[in-house]
Amino acid sequence: MSAPDIDLAAWLRAEVTKDMESAVAKLRRSRMSAGYRRHLVETANRAGAELAILGEHGGEHMCFENTRDGNSWDYYEGDCRVIRQLGYGYRRRPGYREPEWKP
Repeated sequence: MSAPDIDLAAWLRAEVTKDMESAVAKLRRSRMSAGYRRHLVETANRAGAELAILGEHGGEHMCFENTRDGNSWDYYEGDCRVIRQLGYGYRRRPGYREPEWKP
């Protein structure tokens, strides 16, 4: 999948996976401060949670929308509001396409 063809969920899944793999690899080192170890564990845990969210909201799915007119469930075939908001936290990384992916 080339960069122009990639959707936000796929790009975000790749970024989160890189974060998790990097944190786990660094945790295998024997010498580090307790604070840095805690940071790496939190990074890996957060990445795991974000991957679970991506799993629930990827592809075809129903997603809850909170609008000015009220709350509703909408059908999504691509990136929903949840994915766009999760992705916004990664907006400073190379490859993020703003304003296209901005919530």
